[in-house]
Amino acid sequence: MTPSRHVLLIEHGWPPSEGAWAQPRGHVDAGEAPYLAAARELAEGTVSTCPSAPCTRSASGTSSTGT
Repeated sequence: MTPSRHVLLIEHGWPPSEGAWAQPRGHVDAGEAPYLAAARELAEGTVSTCPSAPCTRSASGTSSTGT
């Protein structure tokens, strides 16, 4: 969720959930940084990409979108 309370939703395009809205989901590969996994899953599951400047690693190791 962004500070302005926006969330990213995807619309499923295949049965049995075709047409249903959901939050994107995925997994973190062994040894993969969580913020890199988030960017990879975004690219794999949507037509969106994470711009390199806003997707930076925070001190806690989580991703930051800069918004």
